[in-house]
Amino acid sequence: MRILIILIVAICVAWGAQSPQETIQSLLDSKKIPAKVISTQDLGHNLRAVILEHTQNSEQILLFSSSDGAVLFNIGEFMWSGDNAFLSKLERASTEFEKTQKARVDSKALKLFESHKDQVISFKAKKPTTNTLYIISDPMCPYCLKELENLPKRLESSNVKMLVVGFLSEDSLKKASEILSQKSNDESKNLALLKKIYDKNYKPKDSQNPKVLEISKAVAQAGVHSVPYLIESK
Repeated sequence: MRILIILIVAICVAWGAQSPQETIQSLLDSKKIPAKVISTQDLGHNLRAVILEHTQNSEQILLFSSSDGAVLFNIGEFMWSGDNAFLSKLERASTEFEKTQKARVDSKALKLFESHKDQVISFKAKKPTTNTLYIISDPMCPYCLKELENLPKRLESSNVKMLVVGFLSEDSLKKASEILSQKSNDESKNLALLKKIYDKNYKPKDSQNPKVLEISKAVAQAGVHSVPYLIESK
C-alpha cells in the first residue's frame, strides 16, 4: 500500500512539472512580454538557445536560458570557452537562426518590390540572365554609395532592382523623394541621377514625397533595419 502511494505521488509530480519551453513561456507571460517560445535547443553547460517570436509583428530573436528555463538572458559580444563542441553548437545555432531570419525578411522584402513597382529602379545585366540582385538603399548611407559605385560590376552577371528609402535622416527622405520624382525608364539617366543625388556633397531640395515615407515604413516593418540590404535571386 505504501509503495502504491509513493508511486502515485511520483506520477503527480511528473505531470505537474513544466518543460524548459513551458517554463520560459510562463516567465514571459508573468512579465507581460508579448512573445511566444518557438523552439529551444540544448547547448550543454546548463544552457539552452531559445528562439522567441513577437506576438504582434512576428519578428524573432535568439536568446539563451538556463537548462531549466527559469533564467532568460542575452549573451554579449564576447564569450570564451575551452569546450570546442559547445562553441560549435553555439555557432551553429546562431548561424541557423540568422539564415532563417534572412529568408523570412527576404520573402517580405521581395513582395514590396512587387507591390511598389512604380518606385523600383531597374537595370538590365550586360548579358541576358535570370539572376537579379535586389537592393534596398538610402541616399545618405556611405555603404549604399559604395554599393552604387559597384553597380557596373554587378551588372556583368546580374540584373539589378533598387528601392530607395529614407532611413537615416530627413535628408534621406528628401533625396529619396527627388530620385522618385525624377526617375524615368532610361537606365543611363537613372544612373546619372542616382550618382548625383547620392553624392555626399549634394544638398537636397526641401520636398518630401509621401510614397517615400510609405515604402520606408513598409521596408522597416518587413524586418529590414540596415542598409544596403541585398537579396540575390536566380
